[in-house]
Amino acid sequence: MTWQLILFTAVLLPLGIMEFGSLAPWLAARLVEWGASLLGPDELCARYREDWLANLERVPGNLTKLGWALWVVAWGVPQLRQPSGKKQLGPAEAPVWSVLVDPGFRWYFAGSICLSIGIWVQNTVLIFLAFDLTHSVFTVGLVLCAQFTAAMTLGPWLGRVTQRSGSYRVLVLSQMSSMVVSATLAGMYFSAGMTINWLLAGALALGLSSAFALPAQSMIAPSMVPPHHAKAATAANFLSENIGKAFAPVLALSIVWTGGLGWAFAITSLSSFIMVNIILALRSRGVRSEPPCRQITGFVSLFSHRSIVILFATLSAVTAAMETIRLPIATGS
Repeated sequence: MTWQLILFTAVLLPLGIMEFGSLAPWLAARLVEWGASLLGPDELCARYREDWLANLERVPGNLTKLGWALWVVAWGVPQLRQPSGKKQLGPAEAPVWSVLVDPGFRWYFAGSICLSIGIWVQNTVLIFLAFDLTHSVFTVGLVLCAQFTAAMTLGPWLGRVTQRSGSYRVLVLSQMSSMVVSATLAGMYFSAGMTINWLLAGALALGLSSAFALPAQSMIAPSMVPPHHAKAATAANFLSENIGKAFAPVLALSIVWTGGLGWAFAITSLSSFIMVNIILALRSRGVRSEPPCRQITGFVSLFSHRSIVILFATLSAVTAAMETIRLPIATGS
């Protein structure tokens, strides 16, 4: 039995993987062609077939080509298919995954995920650290207020400031400041010099940095792709933030469990460093100019659509409920 297992794992399994790897690109191309054939009119099928095959050639690796093709067939094709009698989707309604074919946007997407993980690991650990220093739920509430005060009070004007100053410049400066503040908090924690006053000041500074980063990322993402992919790029930008939110609690709990709360600030500093370097590398791509806007425009758009008002109110209520639940759980109350 032992020699049979060795034969399988050392000889047959590697050979099978190599053979499947060489077959994967051909299979991926056939899957893409089959998926395009399901879209309806011949002209539409031919256009998407040509586009997808060209994008497939740009995907590195063999097995990754097959994974990309499976994603196209399983998620992209159902999104593009429409019942008979309805308008077919055009290039302006490109799905989210279409922008990930671009190498530059893939780097931005990966950096945005790293940044989101760092921010939300830090936001979670700040609660535990505040309670560990004071054993006061009220103080934990002050730290949470410090984190999000900047976004709440300055949010309506930050988009205009970012537009005037340049989204790339604002994002780089905000993340450089976040990197310095997070590294300082990490050093203070590891040197046993952390106090609640320094923690509150750090939370306020990091919240201000995040408040500037959000509109900058919202402007950079659609500017990196052709105009007809702008909506997909914006959706991918929000997707990267949600991916970070999904993985951050697990990492934060691991940090809390091991007792090294200072590592959360080190992770945030590292994520900001990664994002700064990616943005500097991509800065030469340029940013399309956006039409000038006034702060009042956003509020008019918000309150002139009933559905948006309902969605805004629902999201606010859900966020408030989540924070109400997260606070006593984190503090053990």
